[in-house]
Amino acid sequence: ALGLVSFSMLAIFALVAQGHRTSRESRMESVSAILAGRVNSLFRASSAWDAGVTNFTGNRTLTEIAAGQRVTMTNYLDLNLSNVGSGDPGRQFSIVTEAGPISAAQMTTGNQDVREAISALGSAANTIFLNIEISHPALAPEATRSKRTFSSIITRTAKN
Repeated sequence: ALGLVSFSMLAIFALVAQGHRTSRESRMESVSAILAGRVNSLFRASSAWDAGVTNFTGNRTLTEIAAGQRVTMTNYLDLNLSNVGSGDPGRQFSIVTEAGPISAAQMTTGNQDVREAISALGSAANTIFLNIEISHPALAPEATRSKRTFSSIITRTAKN
């Protein structure tokens, strides 16, 4: 009876550990989606086309990026989702943002949805392609970080 109970307890502890891993991954997925949405919203703001978005484009406006200046920036955030420096011991998330004009490779991609979305655009001069890679924990070696990648197409909207 003791052996049977021990074997059962071992199985229960394994399930608890698996549940903890699943919970951690789910939390990472949620935070990544929130961060990507925040960056995406910042880029979609009309003012970003004229005033520049320092944190994610290195003082380049989206108009300059759409004209051909590809930009890659890395930012770090703490657990409060506030920007921190690369050497800050509280950094938890790394956000690598790559923004640039739509390339010929993206126009001929094998992904039908992306091709249709690009072909429906009015003008490539008012459009950028945005890749956001979020990794956690930022202090871990690159190979062991949990990473999520989000891509979107951002088109300039008319000013009010």
